[in-house]
Amino acid sequence: MISYSIVVPVYNAEETLPRLCRSIEKQTYAPAEVLFIEDCSTDHSRSWLEEAVQRHPGWKLLTNEKNSGVSACRNRGIRNAGGTHLLFLDADDWIEPDLLQRASESIRQDQPDVLVFGIAEDFLERDGKISYSAIHEPKRALSDRQDPKDLSDTLLDLEEKTLYGYPWNKVYRTAFLQKNEITFPAMSFAEDFFFNRSVFDLAQTVAVIPDILYHYINVDQDDRLTEKYLPDYFDIQKKRYQEFLDQQKRLRGEEGDLSMIAGRYFRSFASMTARELNHGTPKDQIQSMIEKEMQESSLYQKLRQSLSCPSHITKFLYQPFCDGKPGTALRRMALFCWGKRQFPNLYHKLKQIR
Repeated sequence: MISYSIVVPVYNAEETLPRLCRSIEKQTYAPAEVLFIEDCSTDHSRSWLEEAVQRHPGWKLLTNEKNSGVSACRNRGIRNAGGTHLLFLDADDWIEPDLLQRASESIRQDQPDVLVFGIAEDFLERDGKISYSAIHEPKRALSDRQDPKDLSDTLLDLEEKTLYGYPWNKVYRTAFLQKNEITFPAMSFAEDFFFNRSVFDLAQTVAVIPDILYHYINVDQDDRLTEKYLPDYFDIQKKRYQEFLDQQKRLRGEEGDLSMIAGRYFRSFASMTARELNHGTPKDQIQSMIEKEMQESSLYQKLRQSLSCPSHITKFLYQPFCDGKPGTALRRMALFCWGKRQFPNLYHKLKQIR
């Protein structure tokens, strides 16, 4: 019998937990257990959960002795999961009422190690209203390691639609994770990608259903291109792209079409520049960083011939990086950062059509 363990890391989520919990309560196929991993919140999340678990058989509250981060919370959930299958949900999101029912139908039929489904990314205004939703819908697929090229094509589709790395748009077979000791690494970001890279390296069968079953709430109206400063941002991104290419090569004997990864790489290159500008790094130092990447990075040399810019905006921003023009690249990113600060409403409209 299929039984589900839902793992929810919680940190300062008192405002959004009720919405997530209502969506769990509405499931047409009830989970066997819901494990809330409370990570030393400073708001009322813990007290709210203490009351909630009293009302729901199977809901459990596990508290960390010190704030440990999302990876440690999810890993604790893996260790304690008792269901045959496991889901990771974020405390500020919500799920469709038939998620577990639809997953059960696919699992009974296909017996996958991992099941993937589509998501809606809901962008919220300051007042909480949805300004727009981005739909990420994968192709229906059932792939196994007996046909490596087919599995490779499935993973390419997931990565192209930004569905490869998320942990919360998937159902994992619990014994598969526990037997192979697959855990989330402790990183400043992108830990979910490297977790799923390990999953897809070892999974014998991967099933994909195109249904939109998860709602990811994006309350930060700042684009990811200029989010908070992370010193290791670009190094981690490059490692991510290289490991995806390596996985593709292992599966199909070649890296294949590089255009999608080239677009991601040059977006990250531009993002690194914007982050350094916003952080206040001197421009001559930033230009030296750009020049070093252009001169010394094998990934840069591999991908520069494969960049395809789908719009005038992306071409304006990314092409100088691709063409090896560090001064032009820096000036354009400085102009972009200034324009975003001066005209935020116009920026958000351009982002939606980018």
